[in-house]
Amino acid sequence: DTVNKSKTECNVDMPESGLEALMQVMVCEKQIAWRDQSLRLIVLSTDAGFHYAGDGKLGGIVKPNDMQCHLDSDGLYTHYAFHDYPSISQIHHMAKERRANVIFAVTDKQKPLYSRLSEVIEGASYGIVEEDSSNIVPLLTEKVNDIISRVRLRHEPEQSVKIKYFSACKGNEKVETSTCDKLEPGDTVEFEIEVSVDKCSEDPIPPIHIYPEGRNESVTIELTMICKCKCEEPGDPGFIVNDDLCNKNGDNKCGICSCHKGYVGRHCECEVDSAYTDITSDNLCRMDNSSSVCSGRGMCVCGKCQCNKREPPQEIYGEFCQCTNYENCYDIASGRSCSGHGECKCSKCECNDGWTGPRCSCQDSQDKCIRPGTNKVCSRNGICECNQCQCNTTYTGKFCEDCPTCTNVCDELTPCVQCQTFKTGDLLAKECKKNCTAINIIMVKEIENSEKICSGHDDNDCRFLFTYAEIDGILEVKVQEVLECPTSINILTIVISVVALIVALGLASLIVWKVVTTIKDRREYAQFILHQDQAKWTEQDNPIFKQATTVTSNPMFGKND
Repeated sequence: DTVNKSKTECNVDMPESGLEALMQVMVCEKQIAWRDQSLRLIVLSTDAGFHYAGDGKLGGIVKPNDMQCHLDSDGLYTHYAFHDYPSISQIHHMAKERRANVIFAVTDKQKPLYSRLSEVIEGASYGIVEEDSSNIVPLLTEKVNDIISRVRLRHEPEQSVKIKYFSACKGNEKVETSTCDKLEPGDTVEFEIEVSVDKCSEDPIPPIHIYPEGRNESVTIELTMICKCKCEEPGDPGFIVNDDLCNKNGDNKCGICSCHKGYVGRHCECEVDSAYTDITSDNLCRMDNSSSVCSGRGMCVCGKCQCNKREPPQEIYGEFCQCTNYENCYDIASGRSCSGHGECKCSKCECNDGWTGPRCSCQDSQDKCIRPGTNKVCSRNGICECNQCQCNTTYTGKFCEDCPTCTNVCDELTPCVQCQTFKTGDLLAKECKKNCTAINIIMVKEIENSEKICSGHDDNDCRFLFTYAEIDGILEVKVQEVLECPTSINILTIVISVVALIVALGLASLIVWKVVTTIKDRREYAQFILHQDQAKWTEQDNPIFKQATTVTSNPMFGKND
């Protein structure tokens, strides 16, 4: 009812006084009846831009907005002619102070403006509303659900200290974050807060307020820095000379050992050697500048690594704890270290005789990498791993014998095979004897299907088949003895047969047509006779029929006689 009774007016210019209205809604707590612990949601729906501080000067208004409530009893703003529009900074300040959650429901044309505005106002967000506002209800429902399902911690003031937030939210691992999303009613999340200061200052630190964004709740932290402790001075109970904690090689000051000359270490346990003036440095326990202290598997004590202990038979060892007898050696397939065929030394498997591979899972055999009839491992075009060929880049096949991108060997061998085997082809006898000496031809009854088959055609269009393989530097070519020749074709017979077939089809078509038409005529004539026999009628004269001639008698004819 309040919305329907609201007085509305039209703008003279395009920008609206949205920020001015937003300021009054946030500061007029009594008129709006805001409760102290309520979740304050403010929706600003518009299809235009906004006026901000400085625009009032065009109307002669130079007094800045005072961020005070100026609504009368009817809810009308009374100081529009006295105060300028609020600035974006003032809106941000008041939204932060009053814990307001502002939702800008704007049209698509205003998205660039209000998306940037929502980024600089704490607790603000925006959404796109249709021109006819048909989606306003689901839009607000979505935005409200986002607000109530999210917890984001903030603090003020922000300049005095450094604060880090840690939380697992709904997970198991804590990470550095100040926000938890997608929370359900009844969910509980815990935050850990780390407060640190850069330097000790004599000026007091103002109270730190930590609060969830958009909620009127907060936790106040008051910090007091102690720049110098009394326990650092002799005579204080916290100052113990030659304490046992320091192995009697130093004084205990405030629980920390201050070592005597010649001793170093957390508990003054290391005696300084003239050769090692930096014996407490962790650098002595690193393999190089980029590695971890003791490889991350031990502690640096007096410049030497003390490796962590593991359950037997697992062991960590080495000058820098860099070696283990269990890492990178476990074979998943067998469930054993080094597949049970070797020993893990310094995170690498040393295989027993007859076994190879990173985890000793491969037998040291190459019989399945050698093509039958040859003695070459992977046709010298790859390496044999685990008794299987791993071919080089351009080679394929079980034995790396094929090279799809290489020059076509079949085409190169065809003339030599044709002239040497069948004494045909383009090569003359002298050329054949001269150019084809590097191949060894073997005649076989049939080429195996498993081999790569090459083919060629002679002058009679007969096809011959052959395969090739390189053995000890010589190309061995197996040629099938029997040629595959096409059967001879009698062209005259084919022509006569085709003509006879055409004539036969024509006669057959005429005969069929004649039979069909004869049967049809006979059926129609029989039907005509049947109808004639069934007809029942009598002969009558046509009443309107007149004879073509008329006879007239003269009554006076013959009476004169």
